[in-house]
Amino acid sequence: MSQSHMDDQARLQENTGLPPNRNLKGWFGLRKNKRPRKDLQNGVGYIFLSPFVIGTILLTMFPILYSLYLSFTNYSMGGTPEWIGFGNYVHMFNNDAMFWQSMEVTFFYAALQFHFVLYSLCLWP
Repeated sequence: MSQSHMDDQARLQENTGLPPNRNLKGWFGLRKNKRPRKDLQNGVGYIFLSPFVIGTILLTMFPILYSLYLSFTNYSMGGTPEWIGFGNYVHMFNNDAMFWQSMEVTFFYAALQFHFVLYSLCLWP
């Protein structure tokens, strides 16, 4: 042990009345050679995280799942949904010309947008 460490222990004993070789961590309630307790920190983290989780579930997941359910029904505003299964999808792929036109416009827009973004990134200084 160095002389300065021994002097520090002697000063500590004079000022606090602690025995000279006593582990100070034991006096302050810290556990020796164990992980620090994290239940309180985890609880606070979960409290701060809960508005995000609740908001994600209510504002994102619920509408997505409800619209998926409604896509398998025959539903008009104000009425009750009537389950028809894949009938809407069969009608959309086989009998709806507007669907294929909208897919064509969407893919054209996506390809055009991709090239504009790629071009603008190449011009970035």
